[in-house]
Amino acid sequence: MRMNKDISSALSYTWAWVCGLFAWVPGISPDWWTVIIGGVGMVITAAINWHWQKKTFQKRFKKESIDEQSG
Repeated sequence: MRMNKDISSALSYTWAWVCGLFAWVPGISPDWWTVIIGGVGMVITAAINWHWQKKTFQKRFKKESIDEQSG
């Protein structure tokens, strides 16, 4: 599944804005904010993917086990 170019563009601009917003914090450079926010984003994405795959797995194999029992 591909991401819509408008959504991708909006996310890119939002990302740049968020990194710029946090650049004013003393002692943490914008590069480190990029690393921190990127790490948080990866954890959130992993959690969403894990939940989705778990849900899909349970749905698929529950259906197959029902089909096997009835057939």
